[in-house]
Amino acid sequence: MAIGVTLRDSGEVLTDDVTTASVTVATNSLVLVCMGCRDSVGSIPDGAQTRYGVSGLGFTWVRGVEYWYGGNRGAAIFYAMGTGTSGALTITQTGTALGWNYAVIEITGAVTGANGANAISNIVSNGILNNGGQPSITITGTPTAGDVTLGFIQLQDAETGLTEDAGWTRIVQIIGTGEISINVSYSTGQDQSASWSGVRTDARACVALGALIEAVTGGAAPAPTQFEAVTVAEVIAPNLINMPRVFN
Repeated sequence: MAIGVTLRDSGEVLTDDVTTASVTVATNSLVLVCMGCRDSVGSIPDGAQTRYGVSGLGFTWVRGVEYWYGGNRGAAIFYAMGTGTSGALTITQTGTALGWNYAVIEITGAVTGANGANAISNIVSNGILNNGGQPSITITGTPTAGDVTLGFIQLQDAETGLTEDAGWTRIVQIIGTGEISINVSYSTGQDQSASWSGVRTDARACVALGALIEAVTGGAAPAPTQFEAVTVAEVIAPNLINMPRVFN
């Protein structure tokens, strides 16, 4: 089954917490929340953290990766899978956020089970990029035909010229007013090197995250065999009509 990627909601929110619009997702869809915020303090240690939280849809949300940098900015990917439903999500973090960028993405055709963990082959962070050049990330793992790679970059500054690599499809890009910008893109060609070009407004830090998403094996699912329901009379009656009559 081919993987399908649909953006369900995204935006910039200049408040402490986020309540998304109501989203509708199908049963056994992999739902990703790519998020980032700027905190009001400037002393959060660089590196992996557990400050973010996601709730909603009756799902159990799993932190795939979360990485903070620059003292007060962090990016994360959460995921979940469950029964088809509709509703809003709530995104929070420890502390007081001055602004968020986020995207809610539904992925169909991925491997099911384990609350989405079976579909996420690898999920990685490249750490902090401070050179003001072209950010990139290598997505580890061994993709096979049908799998999708996803790249997510959060930048500490406004990036009006940010562009994903050729061969990658943009899901969403938000050039924020709160000193946060994001781009989420994916590749159906199993490209494991995601990078972004553009005019960096300065050399401040950014961070890139990535994931390998496994498709249901076997390629495109075969069409189900169609059986037409008929009554016994429909089968027998025409034959009785055309049957030669034999009299003793």
